[in-house]
Amino acid sequence: MGRLAAGAGPAMTCVNPIIAGLPYVCVFRFLDVHMPKQMVQSSPAAAQQPAALRLARLLAGVTRNGPAAAWFDRLLAMLANRVFALPLASGELDFLSERRLAVEFEDLAVCWVFSLHAGSLRVLDRRARPEVSIRARLADFTALALRRVDADSLFFQQRLAIDGDVALGLMLKNFLDALELDQLAWPAKFALLAGERLLSDARRTSA
Repeated sequence: MGRLAAGAGPAMTCVNPIIAGLPYVCVFRFLDVHMPKQMVQSSPAAAQQPAALRLARLLAGVTRNGPAAAWFDRLLAMLANRVFALPLASGELDFLSERRLAVEFEDLAVCWVFSLHAGSLRVLDRRARPEVSIRARLADFTALALRRVDADSLFFQQRLAIDGDVALGLMLKNFLDALELDQLAWPAKFALLAGERLLSDARRTSA
């Protein structure tokens, strides 16, 4: 293959995450419009959910409980370390060192337990007992990450809950309050924005 022209590097660095994310956006948009509800229907209430969210629940269940669980846990840990590379490097997540944090997505019916070991985030075995847990819906986690809403507002509206060790939970809340969107890796920001758009479109479609 030929070499890139001089000066093309920075531009390609910015464009690559967008190109990489476009197929996923297109697939989920297509599924949201065209996928039959019967494919992932588990109850009458589930049938009323947008197809993209129902597919996300199905995939989350498979990757958390199926044969691919161990592989997906390693992938999730790798992604988490890339997304939070800056907070990890600055020591802002040191409070999780050898501690156990459960992140639960209420509408996906899945939960992962994370810990920080030797400066890296790890996904623990599903049998690990968390010391603190944070719980919300996918859309609310997305809005929180994008700074569309703060943690206190979600708490007061009972859309976000932190349970378990009080001191550890307070450190987690302080981290969430201080976290800025610019601290997240660019591909993560693009994925969050795309996900927010899909969830918003899905709500309008199902209304």
